[in-house]
Amino acid sequence: MNRLEAVQKETETALRAADPALSADAGFVDGLRKYLAELVEWNEAIHLTGRGRFARAVAEQVCDSVTMLRCAEEAISERGETGTKRVADIGSGAGFPGIIWKLVRPDWDLTLIERRERTAAYLARTVVSLGLEGIAVIEGDARAIGADGFDIVVSKAAGRFPEIIPVAQRIARAGGFYVTAKGDSWEGELAEAPTGGFEPAGVRAMGSGRGFAIALRLLSP
Repeated sequence: MNRLEAVQKETETALRAADPALSADAGFVDGLRKYLAELVEWNEAIHLTGRGRFARAVAEQVCDSVTMLRCAEEAISERGETGTKRVADIGSGAGFPGIIWKLVRPDWDLTLIERRERTAAYLARTVVSLGLEGIAVIEGDARAIGADGFDIVVSKAAGRFPEIIPVAQRIARAGGFYVTAKGDSWEGELAEAPTGGFEPAGVRAMGSGRGFAIALRLLSP
């Protein structure tokens, strides 16, 4: 079994346990396999993810990205919102969660924001290779991007709540959402953030004690 086959097997096994319905979606699985092929190829040239136990690390990243999406969908549903959403992924890196979100929700418009030149190039190439539409890659720091009225801002490892929430507020629309992944101490970290500009909108546990997906509703731009 080569490296790509190992990654695909580990990821698809983990996905069946995490989200059985999605794992049975042939269109998603086909797109996921193509994405994993790009990830494995590029990871040989530039480190993207998984310093140890590469296949397991990728599988966990995919499943965590899906959990974050489900958390966002639940928060949106509770507000009675429907239709296409504009999403900004801050520090998209290897494509978690942004590319996974696009594969699950092709109707949503995604913007991947990545400040590292080579990683941004990988993202742009992967978008083309997968034939994805309604998805853009911006090379740069999210802190330098002007207000753009995104419905959802998401990040997986772009900073602590006190630093990243103001960035999300600036580029999201009022009433939009910020979604992220945090460990067990997330409530203490959230308490350090400036008050008054957000409210908790949803929490969803990720698998195997990897923490939680958190959704916050942003009350001011």
